[in-house]
Amino acid sequence: MDAVATAELDEARRFSFADLSVNAKISAAVGLAALVALVVGVTGLLALGKASNSAQLIYTSNVASIEAAGQIKAAVTQARVDLANQALSPDAASLAKFTNGFTADLKAFDAAIVKYRGGAPAGDPATIDDLQTNWTAYVKIAQEVMLPAGARHDLATWAAARGAKILPVMTKIYADVSSLDTAEQAHAATNAADAKAGYRSSRIQSIIILVVGLAVALGLGLLVSRRIVQSLTKVTDVCLGLADGDLTRTSGLNSRDEPGRMGHALDTAVTRLRQTIATIEGSAASLAGASEQMTGSAPRSPRRPKRPPPKRRPSPPLPSRCPAASRPSPPAASRWAPRSGRSRRTPARPPESPPRPSPSPPPPRPPWASSASPPPRSAT
Repeated sequence: MDAVATAELDEARRFSFADLSVNAKISAAVGLAALVALVVGVTGLLALGKASNSAQLIYTSNVASIEAAGQIKAAVTQARVDLANQALSPDAASLAKFTNGFTADLKAFDAAIVKYRGGAPAGDPATIDDLQTNWTAYVKIAQEVMLPAGARHDLATWAAARGAKILPVMTKIYADVSSLDTAEQAHAATNAADAKAGYRSSRIQSIIILVVGLAVALGLGLLVSRRIVQSLTKVTDVCLGLADGDLTRTSGLNSRDEPGRMGHALDTAVTRLRQTIATIEGSAASLAGASEQMTGSAPRSPRRPKRPPPKRRPSPPLPSRCPAASRPSPPAASRWAPRSGRSRRTPARPPESPPRPSPSPPPPRPPWASSASPPPRSAT
């Protein structure tokens, strides 16, 4: 009945972590540590991906745009130089060379502005449009006034157009290019700060996950080892008590893992052994009581007085029956003298032991010995 009740209680009890096997507990601790390592590794990979995206963004959005803005500025400066050299050309070859150079500068500017627009620029679109408008005005003035004056070597007209028309437009162009350059540098700094902040955030997140995960894994491992050691300690205590003959100790383990089942089985064995010994003791006590009852009901015989042991009388010496003993022994030479016939040495027979005296009859019993009453005491 106790085993059935215990089994029903075990089935009704809710399953807990302590009921897992030792293998499952150790595997859980190791798996948790592996999971922490996996999470930290995945977090590090995600952080590396974010850093790569930030670097790619800085390159595509800032470095390329800054490069395009620099190409725009270089094209504007080279156009001004070629325009001035065209006006100062001493011969036709130099004139044609610088005129063609100015045309190439216009194409370089157009290519740089297209590249800047297509590279996700950080500059204000209104500034880009204003730059394009001012550049168009500059090209128109250069092609309609400055190049013909330079071809005629009309320096007065060329200088007047330069001071009145070119310089105000060129000032606006350089202001727009500087604004774009400043915007690109500021955007690059922002992207770099974001990348650094992402790195710091990922580092802190990885450290937190690593510390918390390792603490949980270490705590789980310590919990498992402590449970196992406590269970084995209780089982050892019961075994030591059993070795000393103490059957009152129990482990009290009721978990479903290996140490718990071992402790439960040991408690059951100790309980049954205690019951068996109690049954044996009860049977022995019953037998002892019955024996005492049987002994008490039997008639007791009166005690007899102790008789002194009979005195043995010394027996008289018996005559020797050996005729050789009464004769004197011959000399040593005659004893070993050769005889007629076969000579041999005959050993002497040992003397016979005297007969034992017959035991004396016991003394007569007093008349009061046959009765159940004690002997009368003499009055003194």
